[in-house]
Amino acid sequence: MNRLLGSALVLAALGCGGKTVYGGPADGGGDEGVLPDDGVIDPDTGPIIPPPPPKASDKVDLLFVIDNSISMADKQLELARRIPEMVRDLVEPLRDPSGKPLTKPVFDLHIGVITSSLGSHGTSACAPEVTNRRNDDRGHLLPRAGEGGGTGWKVDGTGTVTSAPCPTPVVASPVRWAFDASKGTADYYGSAGAQQAELATTCVVQAAKDDGCGYEETLESMYHFLIDPAPYDSAKVKCTFGISGDACGNNKILVEGLDEELLAQRKAFLRPDSSVVIVVLSDENDASLKPAGLNWLPWGYGKGQMMRGWSSCDGVPDEFEPESPADFSRLHNDLKCFSCFEDAKDPNCAVKWPTDPLNNDIDNRNLRAFRQVQRFGYNFLWGRQRYVDGLTKASVLGSDGRFAPNPLFASGRSPGNVLFAAIVGVPKELVNGPDGVAKPLGAGDWEKIVGPVGLRDPHMIESIAPRPGVPKYAGDPSIDPINGGDRDIFDGGDLQYACIAPRSSTAPSGSYDCEGSSAKSNPLCSSTGVQVRFKAYPGLRHLRVAREVNGFVGSICDPGLTGAVRGLVRRIQPLIR
Repeated sequence: MNRLLGSALVLAALGCGGKTVYGGPADGGGDEGVLPDDGVIDPDTGPIIPPPPPKASDKVDLLFVIDNSISMADKQLELARRIPEMVRDLVEPLRDPSGKPLTKPVFDLHIGVITSSLGSHGTSACAPEVTNRRNDDRGHLLPRAGEGGGTGWKVDGTGTVTSAPCPTPVVASPVRWAFDASKGTADYYGSAGAQQAELATTCVVQAAKDDGCGYEETLESMYHFLIDPAPYDSAKVKCTFGISGDACGNNKILVEGLDEELLAQRKAFLRPDSSVVIVVLSDENDASLKPAGLNWLPWGYGKGQMMRGWSSCDGVPDEFEPESPADFSRLHNDLKCFSCFEDAKDPNCAVKWPTDPLNNDIDNRNLRAFRQVQRFGYNFLWGRQRYVDGLTKASVLGSDGRFAPNPLFASGRSPGNVLFAAIVGVPKELVNGPDGVAKPLGAGDWEKIVGPVGLRDPHMIESIAPRPGVPKYAGDPSIDPINGGDRDIFDGGDLQYACIAPRSSTAPSGSYDCEGSSAKSNPLCSSTGVQVRFKAYPGLRHLRVAREVNGFVGSICDPGLTGAVRGLVRRIQPLIR
């Protein structure tokens, strides 16, 4: 169980106000429905738990929240290949040449994996019955019933990562490892068992696949599985699907039932006396839809059918996500921003979406979670405060609309023993230290990542059109080592990249991002149209949650995720007894 590591690197590193009336063109025009203010979070409900230092524990419950949308296969593979190193760094102490321990080991480890796919709440966009069941994983642990097997990864005695057949059977439960039976009840024990646990975890990570829902609800999946006191069994609107959009009338999203299967999985994963580490891996911004009222609109309406916001909405800061009555009062009274659904008197309400798609916002359905307040005058997503509260407060809102004890803290666990880690779209140049490892971020670092536009690094601005301050890609990606240069977007259905990175030699063979005539204008592609790099978009919502809870940030564009994983292991150390 002991490893010698005399590296100087390691030695150094360890020293809705009111009710909103909506009309809908997809419903035939003129119909009105009501977006109720149910589920609004009262920020004064549930006292904020003071943040004392963590109570070190020899138990860690590690939850991976994996984006399983298209283009994620190569990133999932990179994470899977790093899992053996990560698990080994947690359960086996690193030692200097004299044998002195440099790190504290975990003696009891649970690992769970869930995905970002929660469906599209009754609309056709990600309906499991239309495409595949991986569009709605319901926040349940992987692997899915009937799936599993294949090939995973393990580390041999020399530290070399090699492939190996996945253990069978693999069931939807935590991967549980303990040093020995006196340290906990587990599936795997000791040094040999750690290798089996590493392999099993890599297999479960890869079971996420990359054909899930393109509206990535990473934050809500985390909340649903780990925090919600009453996780719903179903949250859907009744619709008739159509090619140009769904006909859902004035039907509202119905939140029904209690997911007993999820509660059983949570109980098996979450111990009362553990430290909890949540790792989000995603190459896109979070799109956690609030399942209430008519919030299905952006997922259900056809291209170009969403009603705009007032012209003044474009100036609303992109970090402002109105949800409470006070938020909407500020939006309407101070920022003079309304949805044209609410009031159509602003001239912008008569402006049609552009017909020229080149670098223009044509209201493509793929981008319906992008800058909602600025484009539509309304926030259909859960506000970030929901997730900050979930990671810090004693009482939280359940799917039943009631506040109840937070399962994370019901046993007395401190917020200091919960670490939120975001490995997302952010340039590694903004988050890594001189040693190439993800570092603790200071105020100046955060300003460059999620600060106001003008102070923020331009690569971290969400935009369809090329951004001022970023060079234009013209066939040579070396023009910008961070994202290869901003490109022309011909169909109005994509965003500029935050960062790109070379694909591994073991990456999947698919070249989704280099299909079609636009391949020659994309820095991800070789001159022959082969995808040789992968990309990520600004993960602003994940990053802002991490900032507010003193979380960890790593770049998904760090080749091999080396800097991110090594930095995360360092951040976990204070949680270990």
